[in-house]
Amino acid sequence: MSSISIRRYIMPIMVVAALAALALVTLFPSKTDTMQQSRTALAVFEKHVNETAQPAEQAWSEFKRQTVVLSQKKDFGALSQAANQTYDTINQVGATLAAIPIPKLHNTHARQAAWKALEDTRARYTMLAAAAQVWIKMAGSGRVTHDELIAIEGVEKQAAKYQRMIPGDFALARSALAPSAKP
Repeated sequence: MSSISIRRYIMPIMVVAALAALALVTLFPSKTDTMQQSRTALAVFEKHVNETAQPAEQAWSEFKRQTVVLSQKKDFGALSQAANQTYDTINQVGATLAAIPIPKLHNTHARQAAWKALEDTRARYTMLAAAAQVWIKMAGSGRVTHDELIAIEGVEKQAAKYQRMIPGDFALARSALAPSAKP
């Protein structure tokens, strides 16, 4: 066989092999690529959750300032209105948080931690919405009772507990996606 006939048979085989290798690389990206994509998806998800929760956080902070003034003035109509607005804002944020999809992450542990972070965020605002409902009830009755204030304080403590857990949940998700140290 001459070198020309060898080239005629070998060249198409080499081209097919190169195309097959390119297809494999495209269809099955390296673990490094998928881990980087997962880290990026997690960062976007965390930012989205935090930005979505911001209006509820601002509404609750403003409401807490208003409750002091309005309770002292015994302006229960304004207190009821402020509590209703706060509840509506928190409820809307809760519905928006419920619609946020968990990103497809390379690591199951990271996905579970991201899900827990979202659930803890939702639980925090569920607690604050419950506290706003107690304020609505108190304002509607026209008096602020000690027992209801204790109930609100308990709910706020539970909400604070969830708030402290959220950064740890996201940190756990990030660590599950961190590049592994090779010996």
